[in-house]
Amino acid sequence: MDSAIGHPAGTEFLVGHLGREEEFFRDFKSGRLHHSWLISGPAGIGKATLAYRIARYVFSRGDPDALARLNLKVDTAAPLEYSHYADDEDDDLAAPGRDFDAAPTVPAAPPARSGRLAELDKSPLRVSRRHPVFGRMLAGGIADFRVVEREWADTGRTKKRTEITVDQIRRLKEFFSTTASEEGYKVGLIDSVDEMNANAANALLKILEEPPENALLLLVCHNISGALATIRSRCRILKLAPLDDATMRALVSEYMPGMSLAETEGLVAFSGGSIGFALGFRSLGGLALQGALSAALQDALAGKNAKILDVVNMIGGRDDMFGMFRSVFLKFVDEAIRLGPGLAPASGANDPAARVLAARASSADSLFRLRDGLLEVFALSRTLGLDVSAGVISAFDQLKNL
Repeated sequence: MDSAIGHPAGTEFLVGHLGREEEFFRDFKSGRLHHSWLISGPAGIGKATLAYRIARYVFSRGDPDALARLNLKVDTAAPLEYSHYADDEDDDLAAPGRDFDAAPTVPAAPPARSGRLAELDKSPLRVSRRHPVFGRMLAGGIADFRVVEREWADTGRTKKRTEITVDQIRRLKEFFSTTASEEGYKVGLIDSVDEMNANAANALLKILEEPPENALLLLVCHNISGALATIRSRCRILKLAPLDDATMRALVSEYMPGMSLAETEGLVAFSGGSIGFALGFRSLGGLALQGALSAALQDALAGKNAKILDVVNMIGGRDDMFGMFRSVFLKFVDEAIRLGPGLAPASGANDPAARVLAARASSADSLFRLRDGLLEVFALSRTLGLDVSAGVISAFDQLKNL
């Protein structure tokens, strides 16, 4: 899969969230760092990238003698170097992969191509790719760092489990119970709390209720309202907003060079402030899927279902494509809600499917019922591991709610 951004663990640059980064930086510098941070916001905007960035920063500011013991000549007391590397090739999709359940491996991410992101990234937390901590983290060489995410469901590492289990959180608790190897913080990163089952969430709460000394827990959360209130209340919350259009244009320009102005503007408008969605959308052939889904929706609302098979065939049973189908379907419905029910189908410059949905809806409530029905179908598809084709057909069946 061609991509411009690698896994968050290897992504050096992050833009658009400077205020939240400075909030953590101030707390860290105060010497009274809170033990748990909930990093929330929509998918694909950089939450996991920020979590890894925080972990790198904490380790780079930790025990100065740790690097000396590794015979690495680094002045950890000096300001971190804001340098630009340009010697890596593209790696597997990461931010979009997480949005679309692609479950990528953990390669190093390539840097910005022109150095523009190096100019835009003014964060005090940024650790250069030249710093030894960066490479050690990518190589799994930091014993005091533990990541919890959905595990592989098969030995071939082609599909991940649907949830984070209680056993994984118990192992995290055991990790925190031991003494730090480098006399600094022990850092745990959960990506994401949305994917924990109920037992795992309760086990996490026990860690938060009695946090170990010198422990730092970083929790990535896509839907903060779905997290347990008792978990939220024990965390400092860093709420990340969708990226603004100017930031999105800069990122698209860096990671998808050669796009026309019209293509860039269309992608920015459709992505809703999520660079992860934008990259995944283009890499997975989202424009073609968007067109096929738009045509199938319009036909289905006219009582014809033949084009639904075109969508099923295009998805081809792939989880990442089904994830993109979910996102595009919901975006059509959200656009219809913004347009308002009863709108004339030919009006506006919005996608025809959204205009037809708005025109067909008897009320705003019917559009919200459609959205709720889709969310339920998609949640059940993931929880029960339903066949992708069945998930697509079930989603179209929700149109009866209009």
